[in-house]
Amino acid sequence: MNWPPYLLRNIDISDFSNPVVTATTELQFAARSLVAKDSIAYIADSNGLTVVDISRADSLYVVGSLAMTGTMTKISVDGDLAILQSGASSISIVDISDPTNPMLNIRVYRAGAIRGFGLQGNNVFVANDTRGLRIFDISEPQNPYEAGHYSTGLKAVGVDAQGRFVYLANTGQFLFWTYLTQSAAVSQPLLKKLN
Repeated sequence: MNWPPYLLRNIDISDFSNPVVTATTELQFAARSLVAKDSIAYIADSNGLTVVDISRADSLYVVGSLAMTGTMTKISVDGDLAILQSGASSISIVDISDPTNPMLNIRVYRAGAIRGFGLQGNNVFVANDTRGLRIFDISEPQNPYEAGHYSTGLKAVGVDAQGRFVYLANTGQFLFWTYLTQSAAVSQPLLKKLN
């Protein structure tokens, strides 16, 4: 057993004033980030990816894992793909169509520090520090390519995608992007500054 132990807990919050732990499972590695989707928890950890079945309130158990180089610090899941950030300079695309056997598709390295990323459909949006927003098309996960970028002149420190908008946080200002779903249109996003 690790000490202190690395645990995943299921906590019933039906009564906010009295949360109750209904299940606990020990994890082999230190968790850094977690996404729960369709009765599965995907955990970015100090060894890569751990997959936990969370379908029952009274039982949690590890069903799969993938050892990867470096400590994974963030995870995002969309469909059959998980995107994991490792340290400050890479993201990995993982096929999770079979949660019991996740498979690494490719790792993308970026010059400059990756401060965050967002995933939506076939696009990964990367806040790439002084290099601004980077947009990757991952419609072919084995062969992603940079479909567009925009330099804000400031440090891009966070990004997320929702609907037809991408939100990019910079030091000193907050920007949002409008984009179209066609790859050709993604290469020329429209920038609008919020007041």
